[in-house]
Amino acid sequence: MSGIETSPRLPLPGVVNAPRTQAERYLREGAWRPTTIGNALRQVARERPQRTAYVFPVTRVGKLDRQQMRQAIAEKLAAEMQRS
Repeated sequence: MSGIETSPRLPLPGVVNAPRTQAERYLREGAWRPTTIGNALRQVARERPQRTAYVFPVTRVGKLDRQQMRQAIAEKLAAEMQRS
């Protein structure tokens, strides 16, 4: 349909994913975009480099190179997952 993967390649424990038909409908109707969170963050960072890219509960991620941003996001998300 859209050329985008509608099922997770790396399922996360405790995460309930939408059925394939529902995911395809969301994409078709514009409720979802055919991109990843990482790509969406990178696009916004390119379009607005002076702005904060992502705000965590206690940390702001601003002008970081891509690898630093990926690492910071991964660490913060892992910490958030451990707390919940």
